[in-house]
Amino acid sequence: MGAYEPKEGAITIDGKPSSTIDGLFAYVPQGNYLLPTTIKENLTLFSTPTDEEILNALELVSLRDKVDSLKEGINTKLHDLGNGLSEGEGQRLSIARAILSNRDVLILDECTSALDEETANKVLTNLKSLNKTIIMVSHKGESEAYATKTIKL
Repeated sequence: MGAYEPKEGAITIDGKPSSTIDGLFAYVPQGNYLLPTTIKENLTLFSTPTDEEILNALELVSLRDKVDSLKEGINTKLHDLGNGLSEGEGQRLSIARAILSNRDVLILDECTSALDEETANKVLTNLKSLNKTIIMVSHKGESEAYATKTIKL
């Protein structure tokens, strides 16, 4: 926020100038970035959740069973850029990280592009239950069913 200053008036969010808003948004880019460290450390870059909160976030993104099946669970070390996980699993870890950041607004860019339809529907259903503002960019039509408002460009 604050990249563009208005020529007149002011941009406010909840009555505060947009330039002073810190920690409002969590962004999940189309290309997921995972560090060569543990799953837990990747999920806690922007917050300090409990292990239970981490497992709940993994459940929300339909990844808990996968992580539970790993010998070291959330303490499993990932290789460079998440190598060792599928692209869809990497996407879901990135979404879980955004959820755990406890930001009010999630901006998701093609967050289900590498997911099969069934998994995408589970993830989107769970995201809708979060009581957060979610701005989602998608080329997939199924995402529209979960939107309160749709803007087509």
